[in-house]
Formats: sequence, C-alpha cells, structure tokens
Amino acid sequence: MGGFMTFVLAFATAQLIWSFFAGRKVWRGWRLWLACLFFSVLDLGLVWLLMRHMPGLYGVNKVLLWGMVLCLVAQIIFNGLVTMAIFIRFILRRVRRVPVDFKRRDMLKKSFLYPLVAAGLPAYGGFVESREQVLREVEIPVQGLTGPDGYRIVQLSDVHLGQFFSVEDLRRLLQQAAEQGADVLAVTGDLFDDERMNEEAVQVLDSFVPSFPDGVYYVFGNHEHFRGVGQLKRYLAGTSINVLENEARQVPGKELWFAGVDYPMRRDRFEADRQRMHRQAMAEVPEGVTAVLLAHHPECIDDGAESGVALTLTGHTHGGQFGIFGFPIFPFFRYNRGLVKIGDSYGYVHSGNGSWFPCRIGCPPEIVTFTLVSRG
Repeated sequence: MGGFMTFVLAFATAQLIWSFFAGRKVWRGWRLWLACLFFSVLDLGLVWLLMRHMPGLYGVNKVLLWGMVLCLVAQIIFNGLVTMAIFIRFILRRVRRVPVDFKRRDMLKKSFLYPLVAAGLPAYGGFVESREQVLREVEIPVQGLTGPDGYRIVQLSDVHLGQFFSVEDLRRLLQQAAEQGADVLAVTGDLFDDERMNEEAVQVLDSFVPSFPDGVYYVFGNHEHFRGVGQLKRYLAGTSINVLENEARQVPGKELWFAGVDYPMRRDRFEADRQRMHRQAMAEVPEGVTAVLLAHHPECIDDGAESGVALTLTGHTHGGQFGIFGFPIFPFFRYNRGLVKIGDSYGYVHSGNGSWFPCRIGCPPEIVTFTLVSRG
C-alpha cells in the first residue's frame, strides 16, 4: 500500500500545480480559481493525514478514506473541465480570430457549474452507482454443444471484500445471484480481499452452494495472492466450492467441463506463465466437449479462443471503472468490458461487483447470466 499512497500523493501534488496555472489562465478573477485550488489542497491534506497518522490504507477509517477518494475524483473532473475550457477557447479564438471577451469570462467566473459538476459526479458515483447491481442476460451460441441446451451460468467477479464491501453485502449479492435461476455460479477472482473477513466470507459463499444445482466454481485473482492465498486455500479446502487452480472438472452427469487458471503474479514472465497455466488446465479436458474457461485476467480470452473453448469468463478491469456511453474512459487493457467474439469462441470481461476504489461513473457493477444455446 505504500506505493499506492506515494502515487496518490504525487498525483494530488500534480493536481495542485495544474490548478494553480490552469485556473489563473481560465479566470481573470479569483472565485472559481480559489474553488479549484480548494479541491487540490483538500486532496493533499487528506493524503498527508493518511500517510502521517495512519499505518496504511487498510486500517483507515472508512469515512475518511471514502472522502479522500471522492475528493480525488472531484479534482480530476474539475481539472478536466478546466482543460476543456482552455482548449475550446483557444480553438475558437484561432478560428474566429477575435480577442477574448472578458465580459463572457466574468460570466464564467461567477458560474457554479464547474464545482457543482466536479462535486456532483463523484458523489453520484460513490453513493449511488457503485451500490446498484445491474442484471444482464447474455446468450452464447455454441457450435456442437455437448452440454445441456439452455444451460445457465451466473458470473460474479471483483467483489473486493473489505472497507467498502462487507460480508453482509456479499450475502446480499449472492442472494441476488441465486435469484437468477442459474445452474452454476462462476466467480472469477478478487473476491476475498481482507484477511479479517476472508474466513467468514468463505463460509458465506459455501452456504450458497446448494442454491445452484451444479454448485460454485471459483478461481483466484491477484488480490487473493496479496491477502494470503495459502491461508485462503486452507479455508476453502473444507468447503464444497470447486476451486480451479490450473485444472478442469466435469460437471457431474453432463458433457460440460469447467477449466480454471490461477493469476500469474510474476510480471517479468506474465505471458509465459499465463500460457503454461492454461495448457495445464486444458490438458484435462477431453477433445470435442464443450468447455467454459474461468480466469481473472482478460487476456486469457485469447488463450480460450485458441483452445476452442465455448466461453471464457474474466474480470480484473472493473470495466475501466469510469465510462461514457458504455465505453471505458481509461482503456488500459486489450479487452476492457463486455462481450468479445474470436472465431467461434466468446469471452466476457466482467465489470466487477465491488471495488477497492469506491467510485464508479458510467460503469455500474453487474450480475451477468450466460445461457449456452446450441448452434448446430
């Protein structure tokens, strides 16, 4: 967490510097410029308080941490609006070849639009959108389906149990998933993310196994490795949860297989480890049967397509966390959100059900149900 706090401090400092220069460039007066500086100083103040008086993010009072996060988002939006204002005015002045109209600038100076938008969007993202689970239904046509026609799989991912997602929240989420009438529950990593809650959360997940006729299948994400995967494996060993760690299992009584891969934690050999884990898992799947691959990282969709699996379910990206018109604003991954089709194989990148960063804008959490249907 120390690296994360260093990043946040550097980011907040950069925001402060940009606010100083950009704010003065847009407004000749001081009111909105002062509001812009206020957001940046508040960022720095909260970060300093956390770094100076707290041992680390994980023990921080929830309200204080939530305030820091929402303030950072507000500052990003505020400075984004300022940047757009500078750019648009620059273009208009070049196109129209007219001097700056300071009367219009005075009107902007007196407007509360910038701070209202900057404060309103993160408030909505933190207290409304991030708490509402969207229900989605996706039909997957499968060439030569060997399993049951109309088989239903409900997926959860990236719950991030901890400061902003309690064990009771998990219980409610699992109840919502059970209400979708799926045959099986697939969980694609980053569920158990707090050592203090993990044991109880494992018991809660295990208690819902009977709610799904063919049980629960689960793979690890990177955050399970961060939070003591060895201890977590011991908790899971005494349950009915199907943990897939570079292995595959047949659904009892059906010509349908679930394969699952672990998360490659070594960055210097990520691709090689990912492909090795995939080969190990798929080695157990018989030729010609319908298979579903569970993985945390979305690049495993390529591995699934290469092996001819019907459907690869992944997470990790949180759908980009922030989006507009259904598209992520920060597309950091090859596949960021939603359905992917490669040949006859499908993949899905889940937007996540929780977050260690408690703010979503244009990217709500989701419960997704997939129906496998025969395509001949």
